Amino acid sequence: MSIMKPSYFQTFMGIDFLHRSRSEVRSVVREAALQKYTYLVTPNVDDLVKTLGGFLAPHHSRAFLKADYKICDSKILQLLSWLVGKPLRQYPGSDLVKDLLADPSFNNMLTVVIGPSAIEFAEIVRLYPNRRFTFVESPTPLRPGTEAWQLCLKRLLEEDWNIALICLPLPRQQLIAEGLRERGRQDGIALCVGASVDFLSGKQKRAPAIMQFAGLEWLYRLATNPRRLWRRYLIEGPTIFPLFISRELLPWIRGRLRNQKN
Repeated sequence: MSIMKPSYFQTFMGIDFLHRSRSEVRSVVREAALQKYTYLVTPNVDDLVKTLGGFLAPHHSRAFLKADYKICDSKILQLLSWLVGKPLRQYPGSDLVKDLLADPSFNNMLTVVIGPSAIEFAEIVRLYPNRRFTFVESPTPLRPGTEAWQLCLKRLLEEDWNIALICLPLPRQQLIAEGLRERGRQDGIALCVGASVDFLSGKQKRAPAIMQFAGLEWLYRLATNPRRLWRRYLIEGPTIFPLFISRELLPWIRGRLRNQKN
């Protein structure tokens, strides 16, 4: 892994986010794909709440904290970061994957996909005929520690690839990425990108652009899948605000008061 300058990162809520433009992020991925194994995650509100919020059931994986690259996936986090003068650059995982697959400079790289069904994978191959793909099929649900889990890890370790699109639910995508490092994967970069391939294949639909811009993509997802997401968005998600107040806003206010006294 190349050594990056401290200015390439922005620390917010105790997390070092990659602080580069979208084209520069793609350059980081391109470089990392040909070097020692690394993995990239796209933290959102759910990641931070379940990892930093001790009063909730903790994330049973803190694997995203060990990731080499962390990119802000959330408009909410971006808006909060602006309030305390630590502006994050948002690059949703879905946008990152779409841009990578459309970028001709990646055409010679081999991309492995795990998470989608064989039908969805075939649609991605059809949409991007100039890209080189391979596929690791996974059962649904894929549970950590099971025989199927170990088999998927073994396949990913043995397959020849430059980029891995790990499209599994949280935190399983991060556990897989961390597991590859623990088991000695030597090269390539794994991207923990959730439902990104589902959006490209048409299995799921993203919120309208205006809702994405306004930071309301969560509301669209809640409205379209309330039974699965109501707790995440209505109970757990709002706890990001007291976490933000204690970890960022109050220290920022105290700092400004000290500066005024001086």
